[in-house]
Amino acid sequence: MKTITPWLITLFFLITIGWPSSVAAVNPSLNLSAGSTHTLNTSFQVAVSLNSGGNNICSVAANLTFPAGLVEATSLEPGSLFQRIIGNTFSNNEGTINFTGGIPGCTTNSNAVVYTINFKAKSVGSGGISF
Repeated sequence: MKTITPWLITLFFLITIGWPSSVAAVNPSLNLSAGSTHTLNTSFQVAVSLNSGGNNICSVAANLTFPAGLVEATSLEPGSLFQRIIGNTFSNNEGTINFTGGIPGCTTNSNAVVYTINFKAKSVGSGGISF
């Protein structure tokens, strides 16, 4: 009777269970930063930043909503990452913002501003921007 060598057992184990893999990257996310209080009839900016989570990101698309009764979007400015703007629209009637942009060569950059949204406060109240 032949003996089974330890390397053969190890090989069988790796094939059955799988080769060891590296730790998975964190899911990418978009974050908003706007400050907290804005004065009536003044303009302010909201930065939309990308946290790649270590993933290779080649494009970003987002659909945001905002309280149209409190603020109005005045413009969208793509960040330096975007070199191909596929679409950027906003509707002050519906309270929506949609943007899509491409990043040539992709990026794993974290905390990079992908868009800046310019707003004007038009009514007193509280509200938020959401994805």
